[in-house]
Amino acid sequence: MQDAFDEELREVDEDEFAAFEAEMAQKRGEARARKRRIILAVVALISAGVAAAAVLTAPPSEDERMNRASAYSHIASFEELHDLDGDWVGVVASDWAGAADPAVALTACEALRAEVALGEGRTVLIATADGDTLAECGAE
Repeated sequence: MQDAFDEELREVDEDEFAAFEAEMAQKRGEARARKRRIILAVVALISAGVAAAAVLTAPPSEDERMNRASAYSHIASFEELHDLDGDWVGVVASDWAGAADPAVALTACEALRAEVALGEGRTVLIATADGDTLAECGAE
């Protein structure tokens, strides 16, 4: 009688163990799927952040450069005007009046500095299209 009882107990234990194993395998699968979803969500957030950073730090388009140049044309005849994260670079034609007179170039530099509200530690540089530096001035 004891042998029959032990055999029945073993069958119940094996069935319960098999059910327990199946349940644990399912839970492990669900945990892996949840972990994968979290990883994919983090990757998506990072990718979105990188994409947003790329858009926000993209250099200005040709139209924006020309708009900035024309907005400050009363200071100098800028061919291009760039705001490089707070530092400004103005490009003028080689035949601009300030190209021959350093005092005129410095006056234009200081006028641009005042109008763009230059931040601390930032500079304005005016150069010719040929690459010659005409004037450079910093924040007061």
